[in-house]
Amino acid sequence: MYRKLIVIAYSIYPDYKSSEGIVNYNWIKILLKHSNNLVQISQKKSVDFVNNKTVIFKVENYFYTAIKKESIVSYVVYKILNLLFCIVSSGNSLYNYLWINKTKQVLKKHYTSDAVIWSRILPTNSLNSILSLYSKKQFPFVVNINDPIIISDKQNGANNFSTAEEKTLLETKDIAQAWTFPSSKLADRMATKYKLDRKRCFVVPHAITPFVDRYYRKNDKIKILYTGTFYKSAFNQEFKHTLEQIKRHEVAEKLEFTFVLSQYNQESIKWLKETLPGVKLLFNLDRNTVLELLKSSDLMLVIDAESHIDLLKGKLVEAISYGVPIYTPTYKGSIMDKVTSKYGCNSSYLDIKGDSLKKLLKAIDNLDDNDWLTNFYNQREKVIEQFSEERILKMTYDISEFAHNRFFDNHNFKLTENYNWP
Repeated sequence: MYRKLIVIAYSIYPDYKSSEGIVNYNWIKILLKHSNNLVQISQKKSVDFVNNKTVIFKVENYFYTAIKKESIVSYVVYKILNLLFCIVSSGNSLYNYLWINKTKQVLKKHYTSDAVIWSRILPTNSLNSILSLYSKKQFPFVVNINDPIIISDKQNGANNFSTAEEKTLLETKDIAQAWTFPSSKLADRMATKYKLDRKRCFVVPHAITPFVDRYYRKNDKIKILYTGTFYKSAFNQEFKHTLEQIKRHEVAEKLEFTFVLSQYNQESIKWLKETLPGVKLLFNLDRNTVLELLKSSDLMLVIDAESHIDLLKGKLVEAISYGVPIYTPTYKGSIMDKVTSKYGCNSSYLDIKGDSLKKLLKAIDNLDDNDWLTNFYNQREKVIEQFSEERILKMTYDISEFAHNRFFDNHNFKLTENYNWP
């Protein structure tokens, strides 16, 4: 019997179409599959009880449609009410005020002494609901941080951080029982900067459902796929040069590049068309269509920006779920480098001239090398296991037990595993 969990995550796919929403959706889907004692609080257009185990709601329909500009009249009325509310509440928005108060009502209704509350910190209104209620009623809670919060350039005094995200995180410093991160590097970075207890910082990688029908080389052409945002900081000159050289190489005739972009501008489209003549560009596809493209691809391209070296990208994990080979232009020692290498595939280093071209050519050659493929099919299983449903579920409930026992002063409870990978 699993412990009762109350999960507060404002952004959940498909209501919130973002990488954060997808990561939250995958994790919660696993919890719902294995537990009948879960309360989920998120943004949604209606209240919905499913087999008495989930609660899904949103703030009043009127304000939701107003913010989304689904009705011009509603939008104008909301803007006027919100302006008046901001004046009397020192800048707080009416929507957030309603969200936080409604969330508190659900928490009060569903919290019991056997429960542990999990909250995502981004956006901060998920966690603000907990902090607002905690001052009146204490309970064990865990904070999940998927990405670096917006970090100020400098610290104004010993504990005076400037962004709303930082201030919200610091409020959890003495009252949260644990914090979770998708990578050890991000846990180290955040614990050091905000002086969190590193012994209470755990790594829970992004959740996936590994597919039994995994990739095996079968296409005549090598289908190379990129999905997601066009990051200008990642698509740098070294990577541009790599793609230009590949198109002029004799191997180009057997390659088929597809870029599925969710966030982009005309400049990024021009960049791709000039760099990769004949590239196939697709935009804003639904998630199922993207996953079908991934399933039929031979090589997943996952690009790292230098500012992202502490992060585990959801796109990398999705490729792993299908067992698809990965090529990762990144930086030495990054989390992406660590996972890609363990997975049996090629990382290249964007700060070393010529390295990306050499490694991409090697990744392409590997796909026609039966010995390499056989070794890859075996090696990938070890990494897929690290992301398995069973392991994510065990991590979640082990950390929940830790939080519950610590809150109720049972300090003799110890975790049997050190959750610190990747």
